[in-house]
Amino acid sequence: MLGFGQGRRALHEAHTVQYYEHLADVLQQREQGHRSRRFAASEHFLALPPAGRLPAAAVTGSGRRSSQMRSRRRRSADSTRLGTNWRNGLGNDIGKEGSNGGLTPAGRLANATSRIKVRAMKAITLAEVARAAGVHKSTAARALNRDPRISEGTRARVQGAADRLGYRVNHLLAAWMSTRRRGIPVASATIAYVTGHPTRYGWRPPESDLPDFFPGAKARAEAAGFKLEDFWLREKGMTPARFGRILRARGIQGVLLGRMPGSETTLLEYDWSGFSVAALGISLAAPIFHRVRENHFHTASLAARQCFNRGFRRIGLAFDRTDDIGRMNDMWVGGFASEQVKWPENAYRVPPLLSPTTDRARFHKWYRRHRPDVILVSQAEPVRTWLAVARARVPEDVGLVDLRCYNPLAGITGMHYDIAHTGAVGVETLIALMHRQERGVPAKPQEILLQGEWIEGATLGAPRNEGA
Repeated sequence: MLGFGQGRRALHEAHTVQYYEHLADVLQQREQGHRSRRFAASEHFLALPPAGRLPAAAVTGSGRRSSQMRSRRRRSADSTRLGTNWRNGLGNDIGKEGSNGGLTPAGRLANATSRIKVRAMKAITLAEVARAAGVHKSTAARALNRDPRISEGTRARVQGAADRLGYRVNHLLAAWMSTRRRGIPVASATIAYVTGHPTRYGWRPPESDLPDFFPGAKARAEAAGFKLEDFWLREKGMTPARFGRILRARGIQGVLLGRMPGSETTLLEYDWSGFSVAALGISLAAPIFHRVRENHFHTASLAARQCFNRGFRRIGLAFDRTDDIGRMNDMWVGGFASEQVKWPENAYRVPPLLSPTTDRARFHKWYRRHRPDVILVSQAEPVRTWLAVARARVPEDVGLVDLRCYNPLAGITGMHYDIAHTGAVGVETLIALMHRQERGVPAKPQEILLQGEWIEGATLGAPRNEGA
């Protein structure tokens, strides 16, 4: 049993040494051919070595102890030779003092892994990219920064060489070096918070009745060592080209897009290729960036479920804002309908009221016809006022649930979202993109959906009985 155990152990060690030596050769060949160090294992390996230790039951206790002692002595000796030879500059001759005149298994393994480690630690430099592209180092730097003075052909050649070698520009380091050269404190590294409303601050209270993402985003940015500064796309004299030049001149690499006016805003005329970009909400129609938003489907679904479970049987859904019509509307209606289909067949299903404008007459007509006992709304006002005009008391005659109850202390029953948290997650998403050096419009944009929470207020009333 002891001999079998040692045989298995030796076979595993041999496979591992062979794998590491082959891997070192592959990396060296790819480097000489100016190819990326990252590759699929299937390109160069027919099989990978067996993994894991030999099961303890495969050897006797005494055999295992003696084998471990021999292994430790070999590793200690090889480690001593490794340090000595490395100090003496022998490099690849590590371990040649084996008793049989060749490399011991541990020495061969140390030799192979050291070759891999040295090569892995060696980062591809800009000079190597320039040499591969056949240009000067400064030309390569300008080409990778999309300097307009460099021709498109040269930029493509330099970028191709950088891609083959696996070179990536560290934009955070570049911005830091820029601030050092110009004598600007490093703490002034800036993230642009971009808005596009008709007025400069039309995106925040008191000019807007929608909540403000900026404070939460600002606090998180400062905690991470950045300054968040708002940029208005409708500034006098501002054009897409000038906007890009301003950001590049200031060394700004990250852009956080705030809420845009309406639901059909597009920013397709802007060149985003030099910036990491994340968006808050879904008001931007195009292009589609990585974004953080409320989970509107979940919001309407949970609100409808809460009402049904409490005994309400004529549950309505009403929108009264222009900016509710569109993608947000589709998600709310989808969540509401997903609950309606679960109700008994004889349940009364109130059709949603989807008004593109604030229309009190249309709301009254819908209310008188369907007589809902609770209404899910996109905003408590002006619906509560309209119900008062119709002599319907809240919550005695009809319940009211706000799908975006941003103030949990307002006394309104509904779904609450922490807007400061939304802004903070947006900044965290953007910083991650900057660290990964992902720029431009993503080929496969991702969304982070934040869940709201149900809060009790004074607008729903007491739970109804099944027969109510």
